[in-house]
Amino acid sequence: MKYFYDKIESLAKTNMEDLVFNSELSFNSQVSFIAEKIYDNEDCKLVLVVGPSSSGKTTFTKILANRLEYLGIKAHTLSTDDYFIDREKLPILPSGLKDFDSINAVDVTALKKSIDGILNGDWVEIPAYDFKTGKSTPKDKLIKLHQEDVVILEGIHSFNPVFLDDPFDQRVLRVSIMPRSEFVFDDFTLYPDDLRLLRRSIRDLNLRGHTFDATIRQWKEVLSAEETYIKPYLHRSDYRVDSVYAYELFVYKHCIYEALKNHAPKGYEVILKTLERIPYLPIPTIPLESVLNEFVHFIKE
Repeated sequence: MKYFYDKIESLAKTNMEDLVFNSELSFNSQVSFIAEKIYDNEDCKLVLVVGPSSSGKTTFTKILANRLEYLGIKAHTLSTDDYFIDREKLPILPSGLKDFDSINAVDVTALKKSIDGILNGDWVEIPAYDFKTGKSTPKDKLIKLHQEDVVILEGIHSFNPVFLDDPFDQRVLRVSIMPRSEFVFDDFTLYPDDLRLLRRSIRDLNLRGHTFDATIRQWKEVLSAEETYIKPYLHRSDYRVDSVYAYELFVYKHCIYEALKNHAPKGYEVILKTLERIPYLPIPTIPLESVLNEFVHFIKE
């Protein structure tokens, strides 16, 4: 899908509230459609959600679980992050950073055992990973599926066939989520990968204290990992979700532009050019359950 920026700006200046409402409605209708398909599929026991960095998969999983609960289906949510190995055992990237994106960062045996147990209706021990200590807690919680229950497992490795004995198991449904739409300006286009970098940069700057230089250096490694661990399996998707919101650029202008305009390293040319075109409009009210809350953070004065 293409969003022609001139039209979006006109809508934003005329009635931002309507633009926000329709953007959120567009996303939530995708969630409702998938939830209803799960509801209609009596065999479905496991929903796998995959998406590259800054796609919104964590919030999407929560919204999907809430929608399923509304339909009468108990949804248990898990993340492949729960199965990280201890930090000191993580593989090392050429940059010297710990490689959290590698399949070798995951305890494959433990996750496969959990998936087998979920599909077989056994009691399953779910670990938790403490990012502060870099350690895994082996027995964080126990789950067992009742007849109307499903498990939603999200993470960049959730589609990897190493976790399933039968890649065509009818009890498993796969959903991929990522920005898919483009913002088309008169002389250039903001592509989905550029939008993901913009989202990640805001989050890195405000929540992790990363400089733009640090983010862009790591971004190259992120894209490389996605080519290896996500893209080869995307063709397995049963449903594809677009996480682009028509109004999000007007919010991001307030989040990052002042910090970026004088400190943009190489690699931010399209993002900077985009934000220069965006006017400072009043910040709209973002619904509490919106995916954008993963990325909308403002620099504290």
